[in-house]
Amino acid sequence: MMQRLTRLRDAVRRPLPLGYHPLYRFYRGGSLTRTFRGLPERPDDWWSEDYTGTDAASAFARARQQPRVLRVAGASREIRLLHDDVLPYFDATALEVADEIDVSDGRFWIAIVASGTGSIDGDFGSQPARRGQTFALPASLPIRVRAGPEAVRVIRCLGPTLT
Repeated sequence: MMQRLTRLRDAVRRPLPLGYHPLYRFYRGGSLTRTFRGLPERPDDWWSEDYTGTDAASAFARARQQPRVLRVAGASREIRLLHDDVLPYFDATALEVADEIDVSDGRFWIAIVASGTGSIDGDFGSQPARRGQTFALPASLPIRVRAGPEAVRVIRCLGPTLT
């Protein structure tokens, strides 16, 4: 039994021979795996498990989802949160409402109130909306989102953009 454990321990300590794969990211000086296995550091280490740190600005600069303003209405605006490449599958925008903004694009959407207080108005009347609430809104009705005593931010989750 002891001999079997010794062989297993030796096998686990050896580096796994991984060929190049685009999902792996190797960094010079990687040592988490080596340290975990109790192996000494070497100057030629290239391990996939050690990722280099980066600051938020650099990370967001590389992100494909660069928010951009779609439209401005008075003191309010709608911002697309996703890149155009994903629009055939789903869409998300943010309504940043300081006064009011109309939404009448004929699309069903889920509204997530991310911050603030206000109301969602339509043919159904006026529905108070505050941070943390979620609403399902029909495609067939024009909707108006109004700010209350403070500005309201509503995330619109939509299905694919049909062309």
